[in-house]
Amino acid sequence: MHNNILTISGEKRHEAEKKSKNSYYKASSYMSFSRNMPLRGHVDKAKMKSAFEHGMFTLTLPRK
Repeated sequence: MHNNILTISGEKRHEAEKKSKNSYYKASSYMSFSRNMPLRGHVDKAKMKSAFEHGMFTLTLPRK
């Protein structure tokens, strides 16, 4: 967080490989993202929390 703008970024990588008697297949992909969100009001940076569980991202931004 900088100047009341919260930036969240991440990346995702995936690889697939299949082998058979007469063929071989391998593919990979990579994706990155970044989001900027202006925040209204004052956020207590020391008490900010984030978690990623079971495919769900949770962000807690307590006010001052």
